[in-house]
Amino acid sequence: MMVYQATETDTWLDVTSGAMGTNGGNVAISYEANSSTNARTGTVEIAAPGAVGSPQYVMVVQAGVPTLTIQPAGTNVSYGASGGHLVAVEANTPWKARTDSPWISITTGGTNWLNGSLAFQVESNNLAIARTGMIVVAWGELARTCTVTQAAAPPWLSIAPASTNLPRAAVTGCPIVVSANVSWTASRGAGDVWISITGGGTNFGNGVLTFSVSTNAGIARAGTILVTGGGITSTCAVRQIGAPLVRHVWTNSPAPAAPFTNWTTAAHTIQDAVNACEDGDTVLVTNGIYQSGSTYGGVYDQYYGGMLC
Repeated sequence: MMVYQATETDTWLDVTSGAMGTNGGNVAISYEANSSTNARTGTVEIAAPGAVGSPQYVMVVQAGVPTLTIQPAGTNVSYGASGGHLVAVEANTPWKARTDSPWISITTGGTNWLNGSLAFQVESNNLAIARTGMIVVAWGELARTCTVTQAAAPPWLSIAPASTNLPRAAVTGCPIVVSANVSWTASRGAGDVWISITGGGTNFGNGVLTFSVSTNAGIARAGTILVTGGGITSTCAVRQIGAPLVRHVWTNSPAPAAPFTNWTTAAHTIQDAVNACEDGDTVLVTNGIYQSGSTYGGVYDQYYGGMLC
């Protein structure tokens, strides 16, 4: 019959059962909590006097309090796409990194043990506002975060078309396409009461606005639609032809001036009157011989009075 005895060699270990026995048996031990961040090692000695190989030792390794720190806790990056950004990790546990921000990607070192580092990259920020995302390094309930702040892109805003020509009748639903990375607002020019913004007048980013114009019963008119945002203003020039007019041509008119709608301000040449015309206008030429204002082979074209349409 062989008698054995189990004895702990460290104060944080305690043999709770099976401390003595014969021939064979089970030994149970308990241990105290480890308040240190460092792991510690203890032993249990099992001795049987006279037995070959006695005593035997059982090594007990107890982990320290889990620790996890990262550097930096926050970082700023440019608005452009970039990579190779590093986060250093100090830990006495395994850890895993993740991000819930779709524009951030962890490229290397996402899973590790003890001290290490991870690298991440960011996509381009096309908006004129900064954005913030997070990288989380965690093990169990132990977690640390690195806040990633990406700068705003420079503001830009453009529209198409930059000008438009409309008939004299009322028109609705005229579109203007806006390309932008900022909030913007559309408005009509001062005094352009015949223009109305009918849709999409306030928006963020790319969009479409619509406008309408009322019937023009007078002469041709020009107005402006302004799209403003991010300190930038883009304009669309709106021109609407007027009601049909009679343009006058008289070589001896005392004060020729567009739109040439009476004999006092009549054009001196037919070409000047034609240049002022809109669709549907009439050119009225009083009796006489006129130079049209155009030449053929160096010889002036001549006209002998009447009505041109």
